Amino acid sequence: MRWHGLTLLAALVYWYGAYVTPCFAQEPAPRAKKSVRSFRMGFTPWPSDLTHEAVDASYAFADTHADVIMHHFDNGVPWDAALSGAPFSQWLQDEWANRLAKTSSGQAIFLSITPLNFQRTGLALYTGETDGLALPEPWSGYRLNHPDVKQAFTQYARRAILYFQPHYVALGIETNILISNDPTLWEDYVDLHAHVYLELKREFPTLSMFPTIQYEHFRGIEEASKANVHLQASRVADLMPYADVVALSTYQFGRGHNRVHSKYFAPALAYGKPVAISESGSISHPVTIWGHPILAKPGDQKRFVSFLLAQARKHRFPFVINWVPIDFDPLLEHLTGDAHEIGKAWVHTGLAYPDGTPKPALRTWDRYFSRFEWAP
Repeated sequence: MRWHGLTLLAALVYWYGAYVTPCFAQEPAPRAKKSVRSFRMGFTPWPSDLTHEAVDASYAFADTHADVIMHHFDNGVPWDAALSGAPFSQWLQDEWANRLAKTSSGQAIFLSITPLNFQRTGLALYTGETDGLALPEPWSGYRLNHPDVKQAFTQYARRAILYFQPHYVALGIETNILISNDPTLWEDYVDLHAHVYLELKREFPTLSMFPTIQYEHFRGIEEASKANVHLQASRVADLMPYADVVALSTYQFGRGHNRVHSKYFAPALAYGKPVAISESGSISHPVTIWGHPILAKPGDQKRFVSFLLAQARKHRFPFVINWVPIDFDPLLEHLTGDAHEIGKAWVHTGLAYPDGTPKPALRTWDRYFSRFEWAP
């Protein structure tokens, strides 16, 4: 079973797009309100239900408890329109407009896009009248570093940057899962990423750009990564000349899974670049997935959040993103089959219950957010 955010997104993105157009650090002692933190704190606007009210609640939650919002596009690229320079589909224009309209003017924006598909086995799917469409020819036959792919993804990223005016941009999402799945594709991907990064860096020299790294694959925690884990550190190093930060996706699903400790971030820090948390989450309540019980309590989530934030302060991370703002039990009830089972792994990773009641982890989060003022 794969315990990272990619799988859930693959199962749920249709509904989302339709409506969103053991060594834990202790919490810091209370500090003066004007004390500073180096890192911004944020969420995605993932909703708790398939209603406009739930979407609005997620944005309101982020506005209250965060100073950066992550707009994450992981279900396709408008390859033809990006290559030709034609207008994007009305669906995509509306999706972008709705997101930007709901984003508070006082929040920084983290834009996350990728040329890879959900499974990290090849080129991203197609975005047209909606996203998640099968790749048409000739795209379905292109290698990752085909000249048209390079040009189209560069143009897509450029247009997205100009539209959203982000503070941070992920140019690839959980990219190193490609090493777990098919390391023979990695050289092509690095060639693509390097091209896009260098082209955009000339135009946006001060913009922070990077790929994101799935940390449980990087360290061989995920079952799918074990066969090729010996390749991870050296292959990820190929990306470092084209990464302004080492941005990590890291999750803890229940007791005993992905235990944290004092050297947890040492492999990432070894690259000599700032480390940031592009996605994170920890479950707060027990669930049973395909008959397999996963044990967790609110205190487990609280300790994981406390650990991440303490490490962010210690190592001066630029940002920390907790993927789910509010538990999505109501949304989960709309799902069936595999999607319902997979969704259980993330349903309790929010920092508040669906009715808005805060969890202990949110109190920990807010101690940092409200008592420490962000400063670079």
